[in-house]
Amino acid sequence: MSASPLTSRRLRAPDNPVPASREEILAAFKRQADYCRLREAPLTASIIDAAGTDLQAGGPIAGLLQDFDEDPARGALALRIAGAVHYLAIKGRAGPLQKAYRTLSLPETNAVAASLAALAEEHGAVFQSLVSRPPQTNEINRLAALIPAFSEVSSAWGLPVDLYELGTSGGLLLSPDRCSVDYGAFSWGDGPVSLKSDWRGDAHEFADRLEIRGRSGCDRNAIDFTDPEQMDIAHSYIWPEHPERRRTFDAAIAATRDAGARIDRADALQWLAARDIPQPGAVSVVFTSVFAVYLNDDETARLNRLMDDFGARATTDAPVAFIQFEPEPELDFVTFNVDLTIWPGRMRRRIATAHAHGAWVEPVPD
Repeated sequence: MSASPLTSRRLRAPDNPVPASREEILAAFKRQADYCRLREAPLTASIIDAAGTDLQAGGPIAGLLQDFDEDPARGALALRIAGAVHYLAIKGRAGPLQKAYRTLSLPETNAVAASLAALAEEHGAVFQSLVSRPPQTNEINRLAALIPAFSEVSSAWGLPVDLYELGTSGGLLLSPDRCSVDYGAFSWGDGPVSLKSDWRGDAHEFADRLEIRGRSGCDRNAIDFTDPEQMDIAHSYIWPEHPERRRTFDAAIAATRDAGARIDRADALQWLAARDIPQPGAVSVVFTSVFAVYLNDDETARLNRLMDDFGARATTDAPVAFIQFEPEPELDFVTFNVDLTIWPGRMRRRIATAHAHGAWVEPVPD
């Protein structure tokens, strides 16, 4: 069954939900727009700027966001609005902005604000739906940052791995063995999905290959890539200025269709608690990719307790690893960290810092 974008899928409310202030939202919009310009996405930045203008003017965007009770920065509110406009453009329903998305031209600032307000007024249900859920970027190039950690846990024990991803979206990151990565000074893998990343450090010695015994993940809004409507939503979160990201995304879907990953539509912590981890003969690797930012303090504590419980049962024949690709605490949207914790022994260290989309990876020395 198709998943309509008009079905609301709200994030869990924070511990003490109160509507975000206009100042908080505007600050988050400015930071995201500046980052989009830095990443050569000026059209997306102009949409976010226009949303700020309409918010200050008390227009339709202001009405849409009046009860928004999440952290606008952590919850990527700006990207939700940009995604809604891009979704309408994919559907051919973006009105005066349709040409801008087709040609990637940059309209005059006031014209963008007026067009956005008109779209939000006309397609309020679409905006409400997509603003109510976190963006799902399915950024396959993040594997360039995760593969060093996967490689380290595989090499440390000489075992295959069982992958468990929290917030897996469509499950593309569950198939690192289907990738080949050009790191500039060296390359890794021979899979059909070609990735590129700038390795900012000495050449790294990776495992020759990753043997993946099992792959499973969960997401409250798991995406079915065989559903055209859900594909349109997934494409809407890929900035239109970056067509190469869309091509890589589509190639990854084709290359991983037969990988055998199990994707469950479920609450992440409930799903994880039901897993029988660890299992002998493989490293049980639980991992996240821009997931922890959506958890409140209680949920974060529960996740850590679950991992410690798994770790307490770990042995050298059934080790456990927890890999997290998450932004810096100050949410600068530029620097992300790859952190690894392994059991038995509960040893934790930072593997690398990386770009949000895996465009560069900088290893952290042991």
